[in-house]
Amino acid sequence: MAEEDKLTQFASLFKDRDNPSPFQPGTAFVVKESPLVLKMENNVFLSAEYNNVVWSKSILAGYKRDFLISPIYGDTETAAGGSGYAQYESHAHAYKAPMTGTIMWTDSPKVGDEYIVIPIANGNMWYVIEKVVRP
Repeated sequence: MAEEDKLTQFASLFKDRDNPSPFQPGTAFVVKESPLVLKMENNVFLSAEYNNVVWSKSILAGYKRDFLISPIYGDTETAAGGSGYAQYESHAHAYKAPMTGTIMWTDSPKVGDEYIVIPIANGNMWYVIEKVVRP
């Protein structure tokens, strides 16, 4: 056997050994709500109980986020009265300062919901990113 053929065969053995990782981004379905457990297609289960999941906080109930709504118009808008409002030739809408506050999510993952999951390292830990919506 020629020296080049042996090197090719040796390289082929290394290539065969380096199997592609089964741990790639994908999706998982909620199979249990409390405690929350997801199942991937390859029968991998993700749960805080198994210490193999990191949740994006925006998908869990109780997540709070601040908001700001700026007024659409200036401080006051005046408009002509419409049909049936002849006694009111014009009227005004007063807007206060921008509205701020906190919104709290009250929904949580339900059995059957599908989520995008991304592996960390070699599949020992997973990020659960967002709920999947299929049009």
